Amino acid sequence: MMRDRFSSWVAAIVACGLLWMNSVSLAEDLPQAILEPEPELIGPCNPLVDFGCKGTVELEQGEQFTGTLKEGLPDGEGEIVYPNGDVYSGYFREGRKMGQGKYRFANGDTYSGFWVRDRLSGAVELDYVIGDRYVGPLEENKPHGEGAMFFANGDVYRGQWVKGVRTGEGILSYGGSHVESAGDRYQGAFSNNLRHGEGRYIWADGKQSKVSCQYDVCEEPSWTKRFP
Repeated sequence: MMRDRFSSWVAAIVACGLLWMNSVSLAEDLPQAILEPEPELIGPCNPLVDFGCKGTVELEQGEQFTGTLKEGLPDGEGEIVYPNGDVYSGYFREGRKMGQGKYRFANGDTYSGFWVRDRLSGAVELDYVIGDRYVGPLEENKPHGEGAMFFANGDVYRGQWVKGVRTGEGILSYGGSHVESAGDRYQGAFSNNLRHGEGRYIWADGKQSKVSCQYDVCEEPSWTKRFP
């Protein structure tokens, strides 16, 4: 009986040894990538706690902000989506737009410029979805002051604006869409987007003449002659 039990133990030990050796041999044959443990998954960070974290949070007024926060406020580079669909992408400091950035309205119009404490400072570039482009200062998101408008039809206006309306002195150059006046330009007074007042008309060949305009209808004085 003892000899039978001893034989069984020996057989079991030998079988375990063979199984271990086979396991080692099989492990040596497996690709290294399979043998290495999977990396530990890192969960999403909380930008309200981790200041170096970049995440998306909802601010007090319902805005969706993606970027870095400092003490719960946007700080550094980020993007904010407003409830009305407008989007600002650029730099923040202490929750305010501060530095270079781009603002895109829900209707597709965009402007780029430099912000100081949530207010645009200096000239901006305003691109309209219809293809026009304005470069100059704004007031209430409209051209105001001395600026230039590059129209989609090729016309260019450089001069004074009052809340989005050409008013004051300016120069209007005609583009290729004007068959008979392409290359010509009017220099003089404007009112409510119309040529209105005294001015000068310069043809593409360099000749020019004084003109008097009333609500965009311009006439040469009878005594005026075109001169180079």
